[in-house]
Amino acid sequence: MEALLSLWLKEIAAADAHPLKEVMDDIGREAQRRGMTPEILEAILDED
Repeated sequence: MEALLSLWLKEIAAADAHPLKEVMDDIGREAQRRGMTPEILEAILDED
């Protein structure tokens, strides 16, 4: 989760010329490349 947040913050900082949708799509692709699946994300979000 820390890696995703870190990546997200880096993208936001460098996203001056990029629309939010493009940044979010890039983050999603990178998360998938690193092994994130919908099931893993759901499990993380349900940990409350």
